[in-house]
Amino acid sequence: MRNAYLPFGFPVYFEGKYKQSFLYPLYIQKLSCSFELKEGKIPTIQLKNNISFNPTEYLSSSNGDIITLTLTNIDLKLFLENYNVYDLEYHCGWKFKQTKGLFDEYIDVWSNNKIESKRKGNKALYMTSKLLLNSLYGKFAKNPYNRSKFPYINENGEVSYRIGELEIGKGLYIPIGSFITSLARERTIRTSMAIRDYTLSKYGKDYYIYSDTDSIHMLELPEEELKSFIDIDDYKLGAWKLESKFKRGKFLRQKCYIEQEYDDKINVTIAGLPKSLGKYVTFENFKSGFSLLANDETIDHKLTYKHVEGGVMLVETDFTIK
Repeated sequence: MRNAYLPFGFPVYFEGKYKQSFLYPLYIQKLSCSFELKEGKIPTIQLKNNISFNPTEYLSSSNGDIITLTLTNIDLKLFLENYNVYDLEYHCGWKFKQTKGLFDEYIDVWSNNKIESKRKGNKALYMTSKLLLNSLYGKFAKNPYNRSKFPYINENGEVSYRIGELEIGKGLYIPIGSFITSLARERTIRTSMAIRDYTLSKYGKDYYIYSDTDSIHMLELPEEELKSFIDIDDYKLGAWKLESKFKRGKFLRQKCYIEQEYDDKINVTIAGLPKSLGKYVTFENFKSGFSLLANDETIDHKLTYKHVEGGVMLVETDFTIK
């Protein structure tokens, strides 16, 4: 939001493929195609609301299916660079004017507060500054479509909810949220590709392992060497931070991995598993099919909500890595 061009104003609709426009250089393109990941490239596409694909997984292939995508020009460029694309058809889109500096004053104030509070150990101001910076993006990305839930007591004496009518609230400007998400994703993917290209070229080995929303995991390189091709700084806005080092790791899929730091501390990240239950995960049992069963009285359990007569209970439930 501080350094990149962002859309503003009313978009202009266009049919077919976007044509270069000096006044409207940013755009969102709707298209259909099938695709296969190019050799050595990192996947960039996730498909939501499609029962044929896992919504949290980045895809290597459309499996021969023709898929309809709606992409910002940033995502589209990355998509065409990283995939072999077949049966491509451009449908329509919306183009935008671009500008810089809309939020500079706000970002500079809270970014400086965040940096200084971290240096001085002021945790309260640090968290407030971080929250206000994140909220600026979040407000623009807020979905204006909403359905309220109305509680009632059903025939079993349990709390249930009726879904209200669709309400359309006053959104701010969703294109800002869309382009910020695209820019952040591009930064992560291009940095990951830089790690892969650099290490393959210099060492003949791919040091890249895994990346997520705002993190990259890789085999260890000296920090000064990393800084020669990646912007790394603990405080600088927009720079990467060298957060931790691990001597051993195992990665199953997105948001499902285990790492052992040099002091032997084990960090477990498994979507759906409470952090408090990570103590039961080891390198030996960390695999698809690993389970924590609710009827096992020797361990703690994952809790879930259950509606009962008079209210809600927390009940123990199974957890399995699928």
